[in-house]
Formats: sequence, structure tokens, C-alpha cells
Amino acid sequence: MRRSLLAPLAALSLLATTATPAFAGAPWISIEIPANGLNPLTRDAYCLFRVYYHENPASYPVMVTAEGLVDGVRRTVKLTVTDAGMPGVYALRYQPEQSGTWMVVARVGGTMEEPWATVIVPINREGQIFNARVPSRRDGESRIPLRVTAAEVDQMLRAQVASITPAPRTLAGLPFIGLLLLPVLWRRRRT
Repeated sequence: MRRSLLAPLAALSLLATTATPAFAGAPWISIEIPANGLNPLTRDAYCLFRVYYHENPASYPVMVTAEGLVDGVRRTVKLTVTDAGMPGVYALRYQPEQSGTWMVVARVGGTMEEPWATVIVPINREGQIFNARVPSRRDGESRIPLRVTAAEVDQMLRAQVASITPAPRTLAGLPFIGLLLLPVLWRRRRT
């Protein structure tokens, strides 16, 4: 009798310890800007991160870094978040650096190398957030977050640099545009 009770309990215990987000679904992470300045726990926060498991707020570890490219040198700065006093909400206090191109990368769950969900937050030259994106794929009516590797973060950062910095060829032709307009202006002046 004792043996028959222990086997199902052992199987249930094994099942509980081996369940992973891959089977149960991954958490989701999003940002909120601006943070509520009336709440003392979120006042002066650069942004808030909200973590969900399906549609419910959830408490998972959130790991945040500032990823930058300054004078061609790649930099990573570890940032910390604080509990914002609401389930699944974390406040980031951060002052973006003035030089270089930066983005904030927040990962939820798992480890820094293998997070379950990642939000990429590019920062403009004025230190403001201009968009946020959770790399994901559609699965029926749901969006499933994708794991984002360090190489993919680096690629996104370099693409951000390229989108901000115009190509030298683009600027090289600007003085000649005025020369192209001279005949038009000359004709108008003569009439």
C-alpha cells in the first residue's frame, strides 16, 4: 500500500520540477513611458517594465543592460531595476550617456544568455526612448517572444547606428543640388 502511494507522488514531484516555460508558455515584457510621477515608487524612473504571464501580471527576474557603441567601441553597462510596488512592475532609473548610440535591453526570466523574452528599447540622441520592440512570432492569435542572442543585440545596435548616421555619399551630393536649381531660378528671374 505504501509503495503504491509513493510512486504517483514521486511522478507528480518530477513533473512539477521539470516543467519549463517552453511547455507552459513564456512570460511577456513591455515598457511604460512616462512613469507615473505621482507614485513615489516610480517617480523619476526612466521607464517601467511590466511583466506578464499570459494576461496576468507576474513576478520574474528582470535583467537590464544598456548596450552602446561609442566611437566604434562596443560597451555594455549592467543596470538595475527596483520593485515598483505593483505586481510585475519594475522601475528603471537610468541617465543615458550623451555620446554614442545606445539602447536598453531588458530580459525576463531564464538567464542573461537564455532569457524567455526580451524587449529592445532604442534611445535617440536626446536620451529619449523612440520605440520598443519585443522580437516575437505569431502563433495563432498569440505572440510568442523569441530568444534574442547577444549577436542579434549587437546587430540591432549597429543597424540603429546606421539609421542615425547618414551615409557619406548621401551628404556628398548636397552642395550640387543648388547647382541643379540654378537653371530653374535663372529662368524665373528672366521672366
